[in-house]
Amino acid sequence: MRKKGFTTTILATVVMLGSLTGCGAEKVTAESLLSNAFGSEEVASLDANVVFDLDMDVDASSLMDSDSDTDTTMNFAVSLDCDVQSTKDVAHTDGKATVAVFGTKTKVDIESYTDIKNETAYTYNKDSDSWVKSDLDSSSFGFNNLSDKLSADLFDNLTLAERKSKDDDYVVTGTIAYKNIKDFVGEELENLSESTGADDLDLDKLSFDVTMNFDKDSKLVKSMTYSVDTKAFDSDDYTINKFEITTTVNSVNKNNDLSIPKDVEKNAVEKDSSFGGVENDLDTDFGVDTSNETTSESTSEATSESISDSDKTLAQMYLEKDYVYQDDLEGVLVNYYPNIKNLDSGAMTSLLTFFNNYTADEFANYLDVYDYWSDNEKIALAILYDIGIVDDETLSTFSISTVDIQSYVNNYVVQLQ
Repeated sequence: MRKKGFTTTILATVVMLGSLTGCGAEKVTAESLLSNAFGSEEVASLDANVVFDLDMDVDASSLMDSDSDTDTTMNFAVSLDCDVQSTKDVAHTDGKATVAVFGTKTKVDIESYTDIKNETAYTYNKDSDSWVKSDLDSSSFGFNNLSDKLSADLFDNLTLAERKSKDDDYVVTGTIAYKNIKDFVGEELENLSESTGADDLDLDKLSFDVTMNFDKDSKLVKSMTYSVDTKAFDSDDYTINKFEITTTVNSVNKNNDLSIPKDVEKNAVEKDSSFGGVENDLDTDFGVDTSNETTSESTSEATSESISDSDKTLAQMYLEKDYVYQDDLEGVLVNYYPNIKNLDSGAMTSLLTFFNNYTADEFANYLDVYDYWSDNEKIALAILYDIGIVDDETLSTFSISTVDIQSYVNNYVVQLQ
């Protein structure tokens, strides 16, 4: 799962909190607490802690080579704990995420700056010790877009819980139906659903249970917890066991001068939107001698040329063939690896699959689930990395360790040279 999906969820949650502004009321009701969540002062900046907790069971059969009778159910859990500071123009996220797959936990540091005004994001990459600059897309939330829009009318079943003691905080509960917030958030919510893999569901049935805590004295909001109805996310491919987001307000209007550090802007590396940025660096023939092509092969190449670049498979893009067989691929790779015939058959099959079955965009999407790949697929990727089709920037974009890939090069590819 990409980090961008995390950032979208974080900013969406914080912005919703930042939208709860208005004037106060003497009688305490659920509606009055919402309308006066931050007092009468306009919210110019917000500092909050966000905890994101997702636990799901996934059918990983599409990612593995397995028989139909094999149980391929895999538990996948993500927890995120981070601090978010945001103004209408700039946001800063800093925290840690833990990803658990098959009982193995991996901790990831997360830090990013968002230039909302100029629609630019800066994300720190630990592996390369650098900041990566990229354009914000339509799935990015802006504080300025959503402020002053959230109201009690957005909720159903708003209830002010009974206080058992005067020392108790005020607690308001309710639900937010997807149909009620679809117009409020718009296209961004559709993109958020895609990032969580829920775009194939009937989202109009989706609802969030919300619990809001307000200070007993100031009556200002302290925290909000969104709990998704997990049954609404069930599908044949996965089951959501838990999906919860809790936001705790640290301060309001204390970070109005938040800005992106000059060294981050100055030293940031541009994110290349192309496939590893190598299309212009490689010989388009990719080591293939086309001087003696047969008529049928020429026709095949003409067909490939008539296909738009976005629809071309890797074979069409780099080898200028509609389909490559093992002999074809070995004939090309022998220029790099004289002992290519010693490559494990499973790794060769994976390499052929990459070339014949994936466009650049599809392969990029598959890189996003690299942690689930088989060793044969990782060996195949190591070859693509070694010959320059996949570069360090591509690996960095998808949080794939260059150290890990280089280990596959050293253990399986070098011996082919």
